[in-house]
Amino acid sequence: MTIRVYGKRTGESMWEEIAPVTRLDLIFDRYEPCDSLELEAAFAKPGRVYQEVFIHLDGRIIFEGKVDVQSFLQTNQGMRRLLRCRGLSAGMADNQPKPGVYFKLTPQTVFQQFAEPYGVRGIRFSSDKEQNYLVVEKGMSCWDVVDLYCRQSYRRPLCVTRDGYLKDTASEVQDVFWVSNLRSDGLRYSSLTFHRNRGEMLSRVYLKNSYETEDEDFSYSTDNGVALLENVRRERYLFPSERWYQNLSQYGKETLSRSNIHSQTLEAVLPGIRDMEIGSVVKFPEAQGSEDLEFRAYYVHLHAGEDGTYTNIKACLQYFF
Repeated sequence: MTIRVYGKRTGESMWEEIAPVTRLDLIFDRYEPCDSLELEAAFAKPGRVYQEVFIHLDGRIIFEGKVDVQSFLQTNQGMRRLLRCRGLSAGMADNQPKPGVYFKLTPQTVFQQFAEPYGVRGIRFSSDKEQNYLVVEKGMSCWDVVDLYCRQSYRRPLCVTRDGYLKDTASEVQDVFWVSNLRSDGLRYSSLTFHRNRGEMLSRVYLKNSYETEDEDFSYSTDNGVALLENVRRERYLFPSERWYQNLSQYGKETLSRSNIHSQTLEAVLPGIRDMEIGSVVKFPEAQGSEDLEFRAYYVHLHAGEDGTYTNIKACLQYFF
C-alpha cells in the first residue's frame, strides 16, 4: 500500500511529490461541506509554497483540494512543513450568493450558478427535477444553496465525490465492506465499539407554520416512531427559517431523522489505510446486537504517522443515513 502526496506551487503548473511525509490525517465527514487534510512533511527548500494538493493511494486519487494554511515548525527531529487543506467543495462553503428568490431551478442551473465556478466538475443525480422557487437567505453559502435544493427536490442531502462530482447520498453504492476478524474477506479491526445513544433522539417536533405572521402557531407537528419505540420523550418547538416554509413536512422529518443517527452507531479502528468512501455499506457480523444490520459510513479518518497507520470509521444504520 503506497501513499503519495503531490503539491502544486503558487504560480506553477507542474505537480511535484511532497516527501517525505511524516504525518497525514485525512477526514471525510458527511456532515461537513468538504474533506479536510492535515499533513506534516520534512522541511526542504523553504521557497516552495504550495497552493494545491492531491493524494494517491495505490494509484487512486483519494483527495484533491486547496491549501488553506502552510506553517513551518521547529521540532526535535528538525524543521517540518505543516499543510492544512480542504477538498474541492471548500469554494462553495467560502462563497455566498446574492440573497433573494431564485425561480425555475433545475439541477443543471444550480450546478452552473453555485458549484461549477468553485471547482466542482459535474453532477451525478437525476436531472429531471425542476423547483419553482428557492429562497436564498442572507448568510447562506453556495454549498448551503446546493444542499438545500437537493434536500427539497430529492428529499436527501448531497455530497461531493472524491473526483469532484455532486451526488445525492442515497445514490446506489457499489462498495460493501465486512469488518470482521473471522471472515476470510473481512477487514481486520483492532477495536470495535457499538454505541446505543438515546440522549439525542427527539420524539416530537412542533413547527411554527407561518413565516410572515408574528402569531406563534405551532399547529403543525410530527412524531418520531423510533423514539416512541425506545420510550423516549423529548419534544421541541422550532422556528424554521424562511427557506423551509414551503416544505415544513420535509423539515420536520429531517429534524427527527437527524436526531436518530447516533442512536445506534458502530465505530471501528482498522490497522492500515483503507480506501472507504462516505456512504459505503459496512457490515459488522461480530458486533453484538447488530450482526444482521447494514450500516453506512458517515465518518472516515485515515491516519499515517510515526505512531503507525490506521483507519477510523463511524457508521450509522442505513435507514438513518
